[in-house]
Amino acid sequence: MRVQECLKKKRRYKNKWGGTMAKLFLVGDFESDNGPGTANKQILQSLKNAHCVRLSKAKSKEGRVREVLFNSIFADAIVICSKSQLNYMVVKVAKKLHKKIFYVMHGCSSFEKKINDPLINDDEINKLKSYEKFIVENTDKTICVSKYFMDFMKHRMPKCETKFDYIFNCVDIKKILHNRIENISRREQIVSIGGGLKQKNILTIAEASLDFNKKIPVKVIGADDVDSARIKSLPNTEWLGLISHEDVFQVLSESRIYVQNSTFETFDLAAIEALYCGCDLLISDRMGCKDLFSNLTEYDVIKNVKDKDEISQKLQYLYNHGNNQRLMNGFKKEYVSHEWQLERFNEIFKEFGIK
Repeated sequence: MRVQECLKKKRRYKNKWGGTMAKLFLVGDFESDNGPGTANKQILQSLKNAHCVRLSKAKSKEGRVREVLFNSIFADAIVICSKSQLNYMVVKVAKKLHKKIFYVMHGCSSFEKKINDPLINDDEINKLKSYEKFIVENTDKTICVSKYFMDFMKHRMPKCETKFDYIFNCVDIKKILHNRIENISRREQIVSIGGGLKQKNILTIAEASLDFNKKIPVKVIGADDVDSARIKSLPNTEWLGLISHEDVFQVLSESRIYVQNSTFETFDLAAIEALYCGCDLLISDRMGCKDLFSNLTEYDVIKNVKDKDEISQKLQYLYNHGNNQRLMNGFKKEYVSHEWQLERFNEIFKEFGIK
């Protein structure tokens, strides 16, 4: 159904939004337990505390199209929270209706796909770049999920520099504390999450740990990917694969050191979960959550994710000088609360007359 036809029939549909608060239509995945899905659930929680919110819920393509058309009519603003081909239509409808459009950007697919598959077809990368260009140029504001990610996108798309802003993902600290295992014996082991994905560089961690201490195992959580076979072949690795979130908390709670050696990470909830489960942390310099720590030292951060010597030396230092309590003391937990996230959203909305 065309937008014009929907507008003609507008009087036949009751506006059930209610109240005088801003009416927001959120489009995206609010059900999955993957990174973006989990983050979107927290965004929903933040926004519905102060605004009238409706979600995209339809399963069929036809149903989602109809849903977008009708809900967009009554909304003050559209908030797109997931990457999807449907967003081309969402943006066109919103522009036709003169609605404000905000895009919550969880990742940069054109960059991350190239890291994980250097041989990827240029046509596929160009399609991803085309999507990102369309979204950023046609939305009123693209909201990145960390300051680090916002700065990255400004550098990547300098002509659209003013189009970017940021929030931090919310972290359910109470849930982490509830799920971590108390009074468990902490083992002399290293753990990292990311499986065989090249972006996570766990192969480099495992090789570096051999130089540091051959007796300390590296437990690897995550799916099989390009680097899986080589990681599994090393004598000091224990491949756990995909395990339940409950089991992840078990492993984190019994491990001494957590390492996240990512080439690129827009936020990274896993490192924060590891911190609250009692692990000492060694993290990459290229992670969005890094800005949440006020007291990082050079020994807490990996500058070159491919440098085994650097990682080995910093593992040795961390083994002798644990940093968990220090980093806990310097962690800006207020920045990952619903209250702070809502405040940031409201500051961005206010620029465009949405209150």
